Amino acid sequence: MSGVGVNIPVPQGWRKVDAGHASGDGVFWDFAVDGATATIETPTFEAGYIYRVIQEDVRISLNSVYRYFGLYDGSTWTTGSGFGYSASAKFFSAVLDLFDPSDASSQSKIVALSMSNTPLAGGAGTDDFFKIPAISLASSTAATKARFTLGGGNHNGGKFKLYRMRM
Repeated sequence: MSGVGVNIPVPQGWRKVDAGHASGDGVFWDFAVDGATATIETPTFEAGYIYRVIQEDVRISLNSVYRYFGLYDGSTWTTGSGFGYSASAKFFSAVLDLFDPSDASSQSKIVALSMSNTPLAGGAGTDDFFKIPAISLASSTAATKARFTLGGGNHNGGKFKLYRMRM
């Protein structure tokens, strides 16, 4: 069950990334198709794009858990500081923007991650927002993928979608 059926709108100019997923529409992980997992990875990034990861009505199996965001440079994962959820935050919706993560000349890859543990259906609720600090790779390193990992339990509901816009 994917919960309250949140559908985060995509601003004009963004295009879905065809991840070859059965769910289509930019989806690269869908609990209803892929099942529960602790780690979710994006498809490979291409140069010259800003990427947006939309996480719709994602559920977490544990009441309190740390969640980690990482970038992959083709051989090594660089993971930022974990950020936690309280017992009331077993579900969330989020938007993550990355400026041209495959550009090796740009160290700070993450713009911002905005999250809410209140269902956004009908535009209601925007409390408990979190921000992830920027993750920097070596100045000569490009990020080819991103991943979301739980410190315990699984993602057990919702969808992850990937969109991009030409820089």
